Amino acid sequence: MREEYVLKRVTQLLKERSWTLYRLAKEGEISYSTLSNSFQRNNVPSVSTLIRICEGFGITMAEFFDEGGTMPKQLTVSDQQLLTDFHRLPRNDKNLVTAYMQGLLKVASELNEEDEDSIQEQEAGESQEAGQDEDSIQEQEAGESQDEDSVQEQEAGESQEAGQDEDSIQEQEAGGSQDQDSIQEQEADESQEAGQDQDSIQNQE
Repeated sequence: MREEYVLKRVTQLLKERSWTLYRLAKEGEISYSTLSNSFQRNNVPSVSTLIRICEGFGITMAEFFDEGGTMPKQLTVSDQQLLTDFHRLPRNDKNLVTAYMQGLLKVASELNEEDEDSIQEQEAGESQEAGQDEDSIQEQEAGESQDEDSVQEQEAGESQEAGQDEDSIQEQEAGGSQDQDSIQEQEADESQEAGQDQDSIQNQE
């Protein structure tokens, strides 16, 4: 099954009948999104979907793959029943049926155009919503990035303050050590003076 042929054949049959993809979806009882995705992604429909496409067009699978168009038109069971019933009608009734069918085709064509416009508006709305959601996600990510930068700045500030506090403690400890050395020197001087006083007393005695 060639991908290009299947999608081109569907497009050809749509043009021959002046149908939209939405009309085919309704006639074949197929999800519109299934058909739309097949064309947008250039994917071949599944066999079950292709069978429904042929039923929607009112043709057989053999007619669908008749590339040269040499195969004679094969009527489905419903087509044969319609023709049989039509031939049983009187001439005047046949004229009424023909006029009624033409009227139905005109109304169906107008409805299909309205449905197609509605689908396009819906898809445009969904595309716009998707764009807004993406913008919102980007704004949220930008906000989270700013929060992360703020946290890093705060951590850097706290680290700097901790460093300053540690330097202050070290300076304070250094000052305490100097005070202790000064006390020791003072005690040594006082001890030396006491010794000198004792020697002076002994000499006097």
